Amino acid sequence: MTDRLVVDRPLALDAVVVMLSPTKGTLWSHANLVVAAALLVELTRLGRLTVTGSQQQLEVAVHDPTPVGDDLLDEALRTVGAADGPIRVTKVITMLPTSDQVLDRLVAEGAVTEGSDRKFGLFKVQRHRPTPAAGRDALRSTVRAAFKGETEPDSRSVMLFSVVDIGPNLRGGLPSERRPEVARQAYAIRDTIGEGESALVSTIDEVVRRANAAARDSIG
Repeated sequence: MTDRLVVDRPLALDAVVVMLSPTKGTLWSHANLVVAAALLVELTRLGRLTVTGSQQQLEVAVHDPTPVGDDLLDEALRTVGAADGPIRVTKVITMLPTSDQVLDRLVAEGAVTEGSDRKFGLFKVQRHRPTPAAGRDALRSTVRAAFKGETEPDSRSVMLFSVVDIGPNLRGGLPSERRPEVARQAYAIRDTIGEGESALVSTIDEVVRRANAAARDSIG
């Protein structure tokens, strides 16, 4: 049965709210990939997609083309379906709705404000900031509690934590000696979201980590 709560408020919206800095007015790095992961994980949970393969060979395919009833999720479902068969996750993630589209929706819903300012007094930079309607504090508290192992999160909180844990942002402020312990906790949580969903998160996380490593190598 379709979970109307999930459909009414897609996971991608909550992920973007968590990633949005109220002070800087910007999103974390690799926000588009976090959004892609949220869309694919949710469609898999709703029974619309099947996941096969592993790691960089992981593929998704449409199992049930019935629209979910949400514009973002249905656009993502159509994108996967346009491949007319399994498509590699590393390919389809660049074709899915973006974090900018999610921000536009949040602005339209009154959950985010939109504005701009000058960077270095020269460059015009777009800024987005959450309003109280976004529920950012509650969402971040949920993620933080799961991150610290303080609570037993429900299934939706586990999905949210798993997708926003993609990349270095969530763990970036941790002292190095704590990172192995926290990584084990994060992977243990990820393993509870379902085999296909966990494989999606792991594959997209690896895409981010490879991109970061390549960027470090080019700088060095």
